[in-house]
Parts: sequence; C-alpha cells; structure tokens
Amino acid sequence: MFEPLRSRPERWLFTALIGLLLAPVVVQGAGRTIASLLGEASAAAALSPAAMILALVAWLVGAARAGLHVGVDAVILGASGLGLGLVLGLGVSGLLALALVGAGALVLARWLPERLPPALDGLFPRCRVLALVYAAAALLSVVQVARVSVFMGDPTRSDAQLIPDNEFLGRHSCLSAYVRAGELARERVDNLYLHERWPIAVMAEERPETRFSPFDLDEFFYPPPFLLVSEVLTPLSGDFLAQRAAWFALNGLLVAFGFWIGARAFGGARWHRPLLLAPILFGSIPMLVIFQVGQAQAAVVIVSILAMLAFELRRPALGGFALALTIAAKISPGLFGIVLLVQRRWRDAAWTAAFGALLLLLSLVAYGSDPIVSWLTYTLPRLSSGEAFAEIFKHGESVALNLAPAGMPFKLELLGVDFDDPWAIARRVNQAFTLIVVGLAVVVGLRHRAEAGEPRTSRALAWMALLFFASLRSPFAPSYVAFALLWAMTVASVEVESWRGGVGLFVLALALSIAPPLDPAGLAVYVMVVEGAVLVFALALILRGAASPGRGSAGSPATRGRSS
Repeated sequence: MFEPLRSRPERWLFTALIGLLLAPVVVQGAGRTIASLLGEASAAAALSPAAMILALVAWLVGAARAGLHVGVDAVILGASGLGLGLVLGLGVSGLLALALVGAGALVLARWLPERLPPALDGLFPRCRVLALVYAAAALLSVVQVARVSVFMGDPTRSDAQLIPDNEFLGRHSCLSAYVRAGELARERVDNLYLHERWPIAVMAEERPETRFSPFDLDEFFYPPPFLLVSEVLTPLSGDFLAQRAAWFALNGLLVAFGFWIGARAFGGARWHRPLLLAPILFGSIPMLVIFQVGQAQAAVVIVSILAMLAFELRRPALGGFALALTIAAKISPGLFGIVLLVQRRWRDAAWTAAFGALLLLLSLVAYGSDPIVSWLTYTLPRLSSGEAFAEIFKHGESVALNLAPAGMPFKLELLGVDFDDPWAIARRVNQAFTLIVVGLAVVVGLRHRAEAGEPRTSRALAWMALLFFASLRSPFAPSYVAFALLWAMTVASVEVESWRGGVGLFVLALALSIAPPLDPAGLAVYVMVVEGAVLVFALALILRGAASPGRGSAGSPATRGRSS
C-alpha cells in the first residue's frame, strides 16, 4: 500500500497540490450554481474545507490503490462525501457539488501522476532547501485560494477576501458590467454604453442599491461581440451571486488548463519548471485579484496564446476561432493579426477574419446594430481620449498604480510637476506608444517565425510580451494587466542557468505583484521603477533572436548568468 507515493513522491505530492488548489474553486462555483437552481441556501464557508478534505481522500485512495478497481474508489469517495455533507449540513446542493469535486479529484489522482515530467522524480532530495521554500510557497497559495473561494461563495465574508477590509476590492466587480451590459443589450436599449447608465461614477456614499449589491456596478467598455461570452451565465439570470461564483470557477479552470498546456508546449525539456511555478502564480496576488473581481484579462491572454499555439499545430480553424473571440473581447490581441500577416500566414489570418465576421454577425443578430454603432461612435472615442477614466484619475492611488505610459503625466503631478493639460500630454504619449506597439508586432512577426525542430519557448515569450505591451495601450492599465508578463516569467524559468538568474526573475516577479503601503507619491515612484524594469524585460523577450534547437534562447537580462 502507498507504493506509488513511496517510489515517486514528487509526482503524487504535486498531484495533491493541484487537487487542493482546484477543489475550493470548483466547489464554490458548482455549489452556488446548484443552490440557485434548486432555490436553496449555499453553505459557502463549509464547502471549501469539505471539498479540500474530499480532494485529499481522493488523493490518498489514488496513492494507495493506483491502478486498482475504480468502482471501489468511487464508493470510498462517495461515502466520505456523504459523511462530510451530513455532518456539515451542506444540503442537497452541497452534496451534489461535493460529488462533482470528488469525481474530478479521483480522475485527477488517476490521470495526472503518470503525465508529469520525469524531471520531477528525485527532485526533492537533489534540491532540499529549494524544495522546502517551494513547499512553503505552495502552502501559502493553497491557503490564499481557499480563503478567497469562501468570499466568492459568500460576499458577506469580507474577512475572507484577498485583502481583508479593503473596501474597493470588496465592492468592485468587473463581472457586474458584463452581466448588466448583456441585459441591456437583450432589452435593445439605445446606447447601452451611455455613461449615465453606470452609477460607478457617483460618490460612494450616494451609490444606489442595485441587485448587484453589495458590489458596485462597474462600467462596460468592451465591444458588443464580448456580450456573446457573457451569455454563458444567462441560465443564472437574476442571481448575480451565483453568476459570480460560476464565473470564478470557469475562470480558474481555464487558467489552470492554460498553465498546463503552456508548460508542456513551451517549456521544452525543462517544462517541469513552468509547471512547478504555475501553482505559485495561481495563488499570487495579481491572479487572485483577477479571480475576485471577475476580470476577463487572464482568460483573454490564455485563449490568445493557445490560439497562436493552435496555428503552429496546424489547426487553423480552432486558432482562428479562439483568436477572433479574444479580439472581439479585448481588441488588443488583434496585434497577432499583424504577426500573422507579416509572416504571410494567409490561411491563419483568413480563418481569424472569417470567425471575427461571424461573431460580429451573431452579435448583430442577437442585439441589433445599436451596440456596435454606439461603441464605435461613443465609447471608442471616450476610451482613446481618456474621458472614460476621468473619475479614476481623480484618486491618487489609482494614478500611482496605473501601468500605462499615458498615465505618466499624472504620476509626475503627484510628485509636484505641474502641467497645464496633462490629458493632452497623455494623448500624445499614447499615440506614440501605439506606434511603438504596432512596430513591436512587426518585429515579433519578423524575428519569431516557426522553424522545424525549433523549440517554441522564444516565440511564446514574445507573444506574451506583446500582449503585455498591447494591454498598456489603454490610458488606464491596472495591475492585473501584468498577468501576461507574469506568465511569461514562469515560462522564462526554463532559460535560467544560474542562481543569479533565478533570483533576478523572482525579484522582478515579486516587485510586479505587490504594492507596498506607501502614500500615492511614494507608490508612484515605486511603480515607475518597477514599470521601467519590466518594460526592459518585455522588450528583451521581443527583440532577441529565436531560440536555438534543444537549448532555449540566448536569454533575457533577468535570466542570463554564469552556468551553474
């Protein structure tokens, strides 16, 4: 018994880690959704620990009975889940959610260990100190994800949110904009983007109660085809808290899937490195902010990168659909269209254009022509001029945390530099930066072509860096836009050749992930320093040459160093 665990502990311990990370995410999404459909109250606080216990039981059963009859394993898990549900009083919805988690955990325990990279075997004895550090970081990720999952299931548990007692994070929900915009579009209102429809601009003490309360109603700026994505939540219409929990689960599973595929496809012989770092990124502050507020940023980045991978795997229809979907959602992945054209990949570009036209047609059929006309004539000019973010720029902390180059004049004002019209300067900066980003897309197309026998690491890093630059094109770029670059850093770990390179990459990722408790002026200085460093890093990922077969690329400034 437990021979698999004794012979290959690293594989089984990593499997347990993944189960513990995903169990609370899945159970809150499933539990709240089922409770809504059944008209039952959801026991969010008890669901997460129960799901994690059940995931551990599945792992123990798998480690003890690897390869034995799955029916017996299912009976053991079923009895465990039933016992947990009855003891904790989880109700029918809780029992069904636990059943789903138990089934998933059992599949994971039987499927994952054999598919993990051989480089994991014997890793802990070879790197004992690093293994202990990793174990501590992994445990912190598990705790953070589990804690936030409780808040996603029960918004009254403000103590469980990412930063307890942070009023803005506790009340902010990007998802509220997606859901409300979908409702307005289905009602065929005139100009669903009209600023007055979105009370987020009103002072906090005057904000009206809505069916999204206790969350603020965020303002919607995305193109109309994005609304097709939000239709997945339509069956839960009228229960925003259930929609929020379901979106959390879908977002988490998509990110986990992207990390797995990305590590295998882009990591080469060292794909165990980005795979090991994936759980740490999954539980990091930027990632949990995205999960908590329901932002689509991570999903768009994941799907965009997987679209480019699909093109390389000669699946142009799949890649075209995925890329068209992300362009319809965020516009910025459209830079990959430039990459495809520069590389004369006409078929890939044609599939993308065809699916883009189809998505536009579907949105016209579903919502009429008013949303697209309003977005082009009303919202797009407000986004380009910065008018859409005027309220945000009144707050010093928001100005300081803005990563967009267009925000630089406002940061300088925090430091005492006066401008007659900072918005005029910001618009000129943004225009220049847009030209630079388009030029970088051309560079990616020219310098990072797919060659037979060449690893994909260099190209993937260039794609991720390009998405990061593209996200900075908006006049306001919150910290979550750094996700693409943080993911790139996990992939770049395959190129680390010395402890200095590893430490440099870690420090850069940490600096990008946190905001020290400083006043707005001090925070602005910190962000400018970090922003300068990460822009250099991202630029290096794009400007360097393609990788050499079998060895990886020349390396970025943060990863080069004397070979250990």
